[in-house]
Amino acid sequence: MLKEWLSWLTTPCTDEAKKLGYLHEAIAIRERQKRNRKIWNPHLENSKRFILEASVQCPSKNQCVILGSGLLLDVPLDELCETFSEIQLVDMVHLREIRRITAGRTNIRLIECDVTGLAPTLLKGFDETLPEPAPPSGFFPQKPDLVVSLNLLSQLALTPGQRAIKSRRFDYEAVETWQQRIQQSHWDWVSTLGNTNCIISDVDRKGIDADGHVKWSEPMIQIGNCPEAQADWTWELASMKEAGGTEKIVAEVKGWILKGG
Repeated sequence: MLKEWLSWLTTPCTDEAKKLGYLHEAIAIRERQKRNRKIWNPHLENSKRFILEASVQCPSKNQCVILGSGLLLDVPLDELCETFSEIQLVDMVHLREIRRITAGRTNIRLIECDVTGLAPTLLKGFDETLPEPAPPSGFFPQKPDLVVSLNLLSQLALTPGQRAIKSRRFDYEAVETWQQRIQQSHWDWVSTLGNTNCIISDVDRKGIDADGHVKWSEPMIQIGNCPEAQADWTWELASMKEAGGTEKIVAEVKGWILKGG
């Protein structure tokens, strides 16, 4: 706990990242990965391979953008740095170890950004209506060669949804519909942001007991007119011990490579 507390105190980040819990979640994911290193590794390696598959489809290799770069565990950073002239790592928080890893790489730029555009509203509180997501416009002066949304799509709407429910201004159905709009907005934005766009996301999660029976299932994304994925794999998110019960949690992950307009 002391290490986590020190990380929270010493990590340079925006007030939004601290007050909205994104710094806390980044630290929690770091510790969760350490506990689940062995069962997470196949997913992390699959993510890296798929990003490299997308990079091969880029005729030009000037700029690569990773949205949701996180702890870089699922980013093939060395290969991307050798391939692209510039790498932009975009997240709400870059922990100190990420800053150390990237400090000596002259072609890497760290960007702190809320890609939903909702953080200001979440901080000040809701009015009578739920705000529409507003991804950054003119985010890049030139169209990036490769844009990757990395295990981000299913997570973007969680904090906004939680805060909307806590406000007691909106019912669950309205909040759920809003969360779907947040996901759709991100999909639509990323789909045309670069010349080649790669989206990796868990699409559903299941609780599986010791006998292999599915005890519950929860969809994680709802995207209209979603094309067929080029890749899919399973990710054991939590063992029974980690989940604190009689079921392990397993996610289905899909990957898409989309050509920008």
